Amino acid sequence: MDKERIAAIIKGIEQNLTDSEERFKDGEVFNDRIRFDAGCMSVFQSINRSIDLAEELISLFRLQIPGSYNDSFDILKKAKIINVTEETPLQADGVYLIRSQLHKLWSLQAAGYPTHNL
Repeated sequence: MDKERIAAIIKGIEQNLTDSEERFKDGEVFNDRIRFDAGCMSVFQSINRSIDLAEELISLFRLQIPGSYNDSFDILKKAKIINVTEETPLQADGVYLIRSQLHKLWSLQAAGYPTHNL
C-alpha cells in the first residue's frame, strides 16, 4: 500500500473540489470564458482523481479487476469499501459526479445567470 500516493490523491480531490466551488460560487463565472473553463477543469480533475483513488483501493484490497472505470465504484460498493446511501447515490453507470455537477450548472442557468459560454 502506498499511503503517500493515496493521501496525495485525496488531497488533490479536496483541492480541486474547493477550487471548483470557489470558481462557481457566483454567476459571474459565466461571463468569463477563462474562469468558466478553469472551473470545469477543476471538476474534471476531481473526477479523474476519484477514479485514481478507486483503482488504488481496488489494488490495496486485492479486489477483482474492473472492466471499466464505471465498474471501479461498483466493486468498491460491493466490497463495502465505500458506503453509498440515499444521500450519496451512486448510479450503475458511474457518472453520478458528472451529472450532479451539470445539474448545478443547469440550476444556475435556470436561476437566470447568463450561460452563453456553455
